[in-house]
Amino acid sequence: MTMSTPADAVRRLIARSIAAHEAVAATLGINPTDLRCLQLIAEEPDLTPSRLAELSGLTSGAVTGVLDRLERERFVRRDAGGRFTDDQVDVGRSLSADRRSKSKTDATKGMGDRGDQKPRNKKR
Repeated sequence: MTMSTPADAVRRLIARSIAAHEAVAATLGINPTDLRCLQLIAEEPDLTPSRLAELSGLTSGAVTGVLDRLERERFVRRDAGGRFTDDQVDVGRSLSADRRSKSKTDATKGMGDRGDQKPRNKKR
C-alpha cells in the first residue's frame, strides 16, 4: 500500500474541484471560463469589462466574447457603455429572471417531471 502525502491529497482535492466546476458549467450550458467570469461578475456587480479581464487573466477580446455569450444566453445584461445593469445584482446567486422564465416556458410535453403528462388508462 502506498502512503498518501499531503501533496497527493491537495492534487485530489484540486481535481475534484475542477470536475465539480465543469459539471456546474455543463448543467448551465456554458463553458468553465464563462462560469468563472459569471462568478466574478456576481462577486463584484460594478465590475467593468477591463477589470474582468484583469481578474480573469483573459485578454480584452476574450472577455468581449465571454460577455457576448453570457448576454446572448441572458445570464447578464449590459448597458450601452458595457457596464452591467442594476438589475443584475443577483447574477451569480441565481439565474437571471429572463433565463428562469425562458427555462419555464421552453419545456415541451414530456420534458418535465412527469407531472405534465396525462395519466395512463389502467387496464383492469
